[in-house]
Amino acid sequence: GTDRSAVRRGHEREAEIRAQGPSYRTPSRRTLRDHMTEWVRAVQPPELAPTTHRSYSDLTRLYVLPYLGSVKLSDLSAPMVQEWITDLRTRVGPKTVSQARGVLHVALAYAVRLGSLTQNPVDRTRVPRARSGEKRHIDAIPGEHAEQLLAAAYARTLHGPLLEFLG
Repeated sequence: GTDRSAVRRGHEREAEIRAQGPSYRTPSRRTLRDHMTEWVRAVQPPELAPTTHRSYSDLTRLYVLPYLGSVKLSDLSAPMVQEWITDLRTRVGPKTVSQARGVLHVALAYAVRLGSLTQNPVDRTRVPRARSGEKRHIDAIPGEHAEQLLAAAYARTLHGPLLEFLG
């Protein structure tokens, strides 16, 4: 009973793997964070200008890893990357989204060259364009904090000199 079903499942899995052809890669526990960390180290100067390397590192740390870092490299898909792009587009400007997507694209092209991926999921994504005339509002400081900051600045500007004069 159990031995035969295990053997049958093994044969079925082997057939699935063969059906995928030479592009099949054994799934790995390696996360995107692991890969991006290795990639950022691999593309250090003199291969890249120091400012480009710093930009790649910053974009990776600030925008790619917080959202996608824990995903296993083998599980990363175009829909998952597209969801990240769409979400990021609501929080930062289009130039930053394009740059972050570009960094992920280059890093995953490196994974394809290493044989860790068979294809780059970023190839099948796009950055949504703003509609003509659409105005985007991005809060650099969340509303309640902005109000506190403005109140403090207002109090210092108008009342500070008066208190000093009266003090």
